[in-house]
Amino acid sequence: MLVVTTVAAQPTIPTPNNPPSSGSGSSGSPLVVCSGVTSTFYVLVNEDSEAGDISQNDFEWRVYGGTIVSAVTGSFSSGPTTNVNNGQNYSVATQSSITNTASQDQAKITIQWDTSGFTGGWIAVRQSSQYNCTNGTWSLFYVNVSNLPSAPTSGGDQAYCTGSTIPALSATVSSGETVDWYAASTGGTALLSGNTSYTPTAAGTYYAEARNTTTGCVSSTRTAVVLTENSVTAGAIASAQTICSGDTPAAFTSTTAATGTGGVSYQWQSSTDNSSFSDISGETSATYTPSSGITQDTWYRRAATSTTGGCIAYTTSVKVTVGSVTAGAIASAQTICSGDTPAAFTSTTAATGTDGVSYQWQSSTDNSSFSDISGETSATYTPSSGITQDTWYRRKATSTTGSCVAYTTSVKVTVGSVTAGAVASAQTICSGDTPAAFTSTTAATGTGGVSYQWQSSADNSSFNDISGETSATY
Repeated sequence: MLVVTTVAAQPTIPTPNNPPSSGSGSSGSPLVVCSGVTSTFYVLVNEDSEAGDISQNDFEWRVYGGTIVSAVTGSFSSGPTTNVNNGQNYSVATQSSITNTASQDQAKITIQWDTSGFTGGWIAVRQSSQYNCTNGTWSLFYVNVSNLPSAPTSGGDQAYCTGSTIPALSATVSSGETVDWYAASTGGTALLSGNTSYTPTAAGTYYAEARNTTTGCVSSTRTAVVLTENSVTAGAIASAQTICSGDTPAAFTSTTAATGTGGVSYQWQSSTDNSSFSDISGETSATYTPSSGITQDTWYRRAATSTTGGCIAYTTSVKVTVGSVTAGAIASAQTICSGDTPAAFTSTTAATGTDGVSYQWQSSTDNSSFSDISGETSATYTPSSGITQDTWYRRKATSTTGSCVAYTTSVKVTVGSVTAGAVASAQTICSGDTPAAFTSTTAATGTGGVSYQWQSSADNSSFNDISGETSATY
């Protein structure tokens, strides 16, 4: 004796003697299957002492609402579609030579369920012979054929820039449905189940599958949602510079070109604190040539923006260090006689410069073209030899950083000159007599005019002024 035990049904379904003509009439909860999906249905047959091997028995199947495709075990032959009393067509098949498994045998078939919006049906199975005895009774299982949900609607492809936060992908489905996410258009293991949004870990094409939360039926197709990674590299620029206040920096070159998805565009920027940068109007080339001087330390960088995605990268900024210097002041103008040595020049105001200063004294005979005075690099200058013409002196101050140069206002040493002229003449007189008048045979000359003072000496060596005698003659 063989006993048919149902496995696929839940809960246990009554077993009528014959398949009903309308697919109804038995109680119990129906099986739920999805429209268009191929599913396997099986029963376990227990053997007893009278039964022998199940392979000696055939199984007869009848399915309403689906088509019997094949037998999973044993041999299979399909019959013609049969019409029951009220016009319902059902699929017919016979299964035999079923493999024995321990003390139980499995009678399995696969069924392709209707895709035409059919919502209900049944499966009937019986043993058609038992050692050439009478047919077994029908076991009947009711089936609800659930329509598949439509594929989700994409929330839109997404893109992100390398290094930035990856955005979530999204899809929408109807009420009572959820979304399972996959890495392939068919098959595979879900990356995330039961969520209308999904945040991947990398760029790629991901697939959203709709699932009915009650029936478990899934959409026949998956909706592709693309996540694109856009990238940009800043490249490199050169180079750091040191200039003097007010000077214009040298051109900045591109040592490495920027790259970006779809190409790149450039924008040069500047900052006085290397933190807050501003665009330099109109400077959108790979290189940048400044057009005006600067008076404080300034940093420059180049922004590169990818054509696709608008990703931005910045070069390492380069610093233009601005050096400064003040000349200070020296004293003072002098007037000396030709051949005399000027007095020492003092520093009335010290020079200042970025990171310190160095000095160099210079002289000129025209107050235009100056030459360095060898070895004179102190804040003050004491001339060591006389001069015979007007000479101007100045002090040059050079900053340690930037080698910036400033000059004091020059001071003039005016050189005066004089000629004595000639007087006449030698005389011989008697003691006590008064010498005749001394005349001027050649007038004296001198820078700016001359003044006179007559002198006398009893030894032609030590002379003394003659009081009040300040005329050209005496």
